[in-house]
Amino acid sequence: MLIVDDDPDLREALSDALALEGLPVQAVGNGREALDWLRAHREVDWVVLLDLMMPVMDGRTFLAERACDPLVAAVPVVILTAGGDCRELKRLHDIAGCLHKTVGLQELVAALTSVG
Repeated sequence: MLIVDDDPDLREALSDALALEGLPVQAVGNGREALDWLRAHREVDWVVLLDLMMPVMDGRTFLAERACDPLVAAVPVVILTAGGDCRELKRLHDIAGCLHKTVGLQELVAALTSVG
């Protein structure tokens, strides 16, 4: 599981919770770091839990860059957002799911493990 979120407290909380559920977890602070991480760790079947609003490279830009890179294009992405509608993102990008940041742990784990 690769958590991509600029909020260090949320990254830590999600990392701890998902690790307690037995999921391997890595966390980075923006889309650029995520692309670099995925390119360097291709041997592992990652699932990306992606925030949309981040500095350096936001989630939408990450999705566009991911689509252009055959090394990471097939990596499943689940968006975790504070609000908004993901229908347009689902139409434009190959994403596995969209959850709101108010999601419960069991629903989050179920969504992530169903695509990974």
